[in-house]
Amino acid sequence: MIQKNNFLSVYIPKQSELFENEPQNSVGKDMQVDVFNGKHDRYAVIEASAGTGKTFALVELVLELMLEQEIPLKSILLVTFTEKATAELRLRLRTKLWELLEACEKNSASFQTIPEGPFWEINSVRKKQLKAALLDFDSVPVYTIHGFCKRILREFAFENRQLFEQQLCDTNLLFPEVFRRYMRRELLSRNTPVSQLFALYVKHAEGNLDTLESDINVLLSKDGKFIPLLPQFDVFLKEFKKTWNALTSRDLSLRKQNAVQHPIRTAFESTALSGGSKNKTLRNLELLLEALGEAHSGTTILENLLDVFQIELETVAKPKCRKTLTSGEQWLSTEEFPEQERKWIAAVEDCEKLMQSYNFSGSAKKILKAWLTQQVLEDVCRELEQKKLEQGKFDFDDLLRLVEEQVVPP
Repeated sequence: MIQKNNFLSVYIPKQSELFENEPQNSVGKDMQVDVFNGKHDRYAVIEASAGTGKTFALVELVLELMLEQEIPLKSILLVTFTEKATAELRLRLRTKLWELLEACEKNSASFQTIPEGPFWEINSVRKKQLKAALLDFDSVPVYTIHGFCKRILREFAFENRQLFEQQLCDTNLLFPEVFRRYMRRELLSRNTPVSQLFALYVKHAEGNLDTLESDINVLLSKDGKFIPLLPQFDVFLKEFKKTWNALTSRDLSLRKQNAVQHPIRTAFESTALSGGSKNKTLRNLELLLEALGEAHSGTTILENLLDVFQIELETVAKPKCRKTLTSGEQWLSTEEFPEQERKWIAAVEDCEKLMQSYNFSGSAKKILKAWLTQQVLEDVCRELEQKKLEQGKFDFDDLLRLVEEQVVPP
C-alpha cells in the first residue's frame, strides 16, 4: 500500500517463538502459544535457561505493545534484577529500534514482501513512532527493582509521608552499632527481664555475646516466623510464679503431715501405675519433689523454672494406670487419692498446662537459646528501624515493603 508521502510499508518478521501462529513439535511450545495467543489475564512467566533468548523475547514483546497496541515506549515499565541486566536490555532495545528504522529507510525489496509467519507492518505512522521512541529513548523506564522502588518513593515522598532525601544502606553495616548499644543498655547495665534471661543463657546454655550477636545478625535477613513463638519473658515469669507458688503451698501442707515419707510419694507407691511408664513416672515425681524441696529452702523462681524445664510434668499430673489392682496397691488413678493429694495433683496440672500453652519443649539449653534469640531479635529489629528512620536510610527490603504498602490496598 502506498502512503501519501510515497512511503512503502515494510514487513518485519516477528522472530520470537512467542508469536508463532501454529504450535511446533513439543508440548512445551504448544503451551507457550496458548499462553500468549489465548484470552488470558496477561500475566505470564517465561522460564528458560541462560542464553536461550529471554531478553530477546522481552524486546519483541515491547515492540508488540508499542506497534500493535500503540502504547508509547515511555509508558512501558521494564524492571530487571541487576544493573548489568538493565544496561543490556536498554542496549538491545535501542539496537532493535535502529534496525527497524534502518529497514524503513533503506526500503529494501526483501522487506516489501509479506512474510508467511507473524510480522509487523511498518507504515508511515509506525515509522514516526520508531523515530519518536529513539529520540526520547533516555526517558524509557528501564530499572532494576531497587531503582524503580527508589523512584516511586522519591516522587511520591509527600503522599507516602517519607523524607524527600533518603539513602539506600546496608543493614549489616548498621547492625553492630545498634546491637552493642542495645547490649550495654539492656543486657549488661540494667536488671531487665531480658537481662535475667541473658544471665540464664550464659550460665546454663553455654552462651556468650559473640554467639548471640552472630545468631541475631543471621536472622535479620530471614523471612518467616518462629515456631514455637515463645512469650515475653517477664509476662511468662509472672504467670509461672503464680502457679508455682500455688504448688509449693500445697506441697508444704502435705510435707507437714509426714516428715518421714512425703504423702504424695506414698500415694504413688500405692497406685496401679502402668508397667511400661512406671519408672518414668516415678523418676519425674522424684525430680519434682526435689525441686519443690529446694524451693522451700529458698531457691529463686528462676532456678525453680530451670528445674521444671527438666521435668515431664504430664507423667506426674496424668500418669498411665492399669485397670486392676495388685497386691499392696490401693488406687486405680490419681482421682482416687485423698483430698489433699488430689489438690497437689491439680496444682501440678496447672503448671503443666501453663508450660504446654506456650509450647515449651526440649532441653533447658535449647529453650533458653531460642527464647533469648526471639526476645533480642524483636528488640534489635525495632531499634534498627528507628535508627534508619532518624537517619533517612532504608535497605532493599524496606524499599519493597514501603512500595507495597502504598500500591496494595489495605
